[in-house]
Amino acid sequence: MLASVLDETRETDPGLVADYEAQLPLIRRRRTAWSDGLSQDEVAAVAVFPHRDRPEALVLFGRRVVDAARLTAAARTLARAS
Repeated sequence: MLASVLDETRETDPGLVADYEAQLPLIRRRRTAWSDGLSQDEVAAVAVFPHRDRPEALVLFGRRVVDAARLTAAARTLARAS
């Protein structure tokens, strides 16, 4: 499913896909992925992949201005705990 989304997006925004693919090694190493204002300017989200061998992720949302520090702390704690 992700491959098809990337293929479709590559046709309309190849730079976005290239940026995502460039971040994959870091996402895999840290097991966290951030979306800071990409979908909406005021929203921050982080996905934490607690198990290295499973694709499920816990996604936390918040307001960028208010919750950025809490999201960062929660992501670090979850990544360390897994």
